[in-house]
Amino acid sequence: MPIYKMQDIIEVTQEGTYPLNLLFKTKLKDPAVVNGPGIYIIAFEDQPIYVGKYQPMTSSIFNRWLKSFVTLTFRGSHLGFGGRARQAVLTAINAHSQLLVPALDKMPPDELTRHFRDTGVNTSVNGTNWVASKWDKHFSKGNDISVAKSLSFAFIKLTGCTNQEQSKAVASALEQVMFDTYNFEINFRSKGTKPLTSLDDAVQKALNIANEKWPDAQAQLKIKLVY
Repeated sequence: MPIYKMQDIIEVTQEGTYPLNLLFKTKLKDPAVVNGPGIYIIAFEDQPIYVGKYQPMTSSIFNRWLKSFVTLTFRGSHLGFGGRARQAVLTAINAHSQLLVPALDKMPPDELTRHFRDTGVNTSVNGTNWVASKWDKHFSKGNDISVAKSLSFAFIKLTGCTNQEQSKAVASALEQVMFDTYNFEINFRSKGTKPLTSLDDAVQKALNIANEKWPDAQAQLKIKLVY
């Protein structure tokens, strides 16, 4: 199982006005090594906060993770708030952060307005509140990959799934069991109450569930991405 360092395979360039001024790309030479399907887990300071399914048979998990860099740092130049009302979003942010709203207010008005629409990389209500509560200390500084140093990622691939129908069914079911059992702070669908002690703990729990319920799917930890 390869462990990748963010600084080795994530390229960060500046695009736009601070704070929404970073463009995240992957330098991974062969994304086929991390193709789906499967589930992925994201942790903050090694505490699991999000679990998601990834269903495409041939696309790289980095297609999803690059969007997570944008939404989980509030530094990405493509961040969007969808159709949510600007004042409601800013009020919610202001309740959790002293620095973020003043920084947004300093952006050119037309540029800021472009973020209050569907950009294809939209943050949720839960995600907005969570990031705002962490932003001043963890995400406000830097214009390189160090802005994401509190985050880590793991991808569990369903290596035995041979068609799209099977991969969708198993990935969705495994994600749902994780939702129903464990508490993932950002997932609005997460109803579980059992704690997870670390990213490795979450991965092992997911592997145990998958191997018990869907042994033919051959779930394997394929990659970890850390700072």
